[in-house]
Amino acid sequence: MKLLIVLLMLSLSLSARSQSVSSDTPYFDSFRQGQKYWSYLIEAKSLGNNIWNVKIKTTFDPDAYGPHYHQTKIDCDKQLIYDQDGNIPRRVPKEWGDTSEMGLPELYEAVCEKKPE
Repeated sequence: MKLLIVLLMLSLSLSARSQSVSSDTPYFDSFRQGQKYWSYLIEAKSLGNNIWNVKIKTTFDPDAYGPHYHQTKIDCDKQLIYDQDGNIPRRVPKEWGDTSEMGLPELYEAVCEKKPE
């Protein structure tokens, strides 16, 4: 549940041309508080200078709420993920240390190391 809150806090709006990314394989999955969930990178737009706007879909089992969509901006060079207003950057940890960081290293890898283009 904290991952959902973190992803909501990190959301940003996507604009203009976005690149669709295969959402067949989740970049992150976990089990927390009796619920299995999967996060998928579904859109990515390069803003230049190794900065990306991304759209994420998270699904849950059991699916009581339907999929949740989140948007965020990632600065790959500085290893930062921004909140929903494009402010308050958060450093991406190499490995998540607490539940608020769950999925952040995996999202960074999916965008910055695997380059969705």
